[in-house]
Amino acid sequence: MKQAFALVVLIVTPALAFAQGTVVFQNLTGAVREPVPFTSLITGVGKGNAMVDLITAAHGIALLHPLGMIASDASLGTGVFVPTYTTLASFLAANPGWHSEAVGDVNAGNGIFNNGTVSLTGIPGGASADYLIIGWTGTYQNLDAAIAGGAWLGESGVFTTITGDPTTTPPGIPVSLKSTFTGVTVFPLMIIPEPSIFALFALGAAMVVPIRRCK
Repeated sequence: MKQAFALVVLIVTPALAFAQGTVVFQNLTGAVREPVPFTSLITGVGKGNAMVDLITAAHGIALLHPLGMIASDASLGTGVFVPTYTTLASFLAANPGWHSEAVGDVNAGNGIFNNGTVSLTGIPGGASADYLIIGWTGTYQNLDAAIAGGAWLGESGVFTTITGDPTTTPPGIPVSLKSTFTGVTVFPLMIIPEPSIFALFALGAAMVVPIRRCK
């Protein structure tokens, strides 16, 4: 009997020791929003017509490179989102220590999502975590597909949350993000194409001609 109990302890203890912190992937007043072109209005995106990706890191790990930037476009009557990275993998590779934890949909109302409990990579139970949320319009199941499909896109600021600790007795309740998340606004996507090799060659040739004439 004692041997069986010891075996159970050996099996369970490591699992508890490395249990990950938990959060509830939901918002409330901090909505997923979109601007109304040619007005000053910003409204919640339609229920069932947007997705969100939860990106996290241990508290204090800097986000070195944002996903992109907001620029203005008079022809659209709104800002546009210009991504620096067009794949999730390249964005995460530029930001060591950050992880995509879960993708969910805007399902609880316009601009509101509730996607259940999520365990965070590398975050011990009860510890603090930093996070941001990437949002896009449509029902694309991942960021890469959203960018390829031309969805409206947005990236929130970085927030900090504590997490639930499943190793406590009773287990710590997963912490809702709704108390710390203040929202994200999606904008029309603008991809700035990289210059082709031929364009760079032509530019180089054009720069050489004046130099030769000056001799």
